[in-house]
Amino acid sequence: AVPSRGRLFITVLCGGADRPVAELGGLTPFEAAATPHLDDLARRGSSAAL
Repeated sequence: AVPSRGRLFITVLCGGADRPVAELGGLTPFEAAATPHLDDLARRGSSAAL
């Protein structure tokens, strides 16, 4: 259960960690992307992969 004073924020990112793309230098879309906001959310919260 989430404490009453806490907040719950769920983000589902689908497809970005797909297969490497030749046009991206063999990187996946997430590896090639600049993700400062997602990085900040992950740093300040809890993250998991399902």
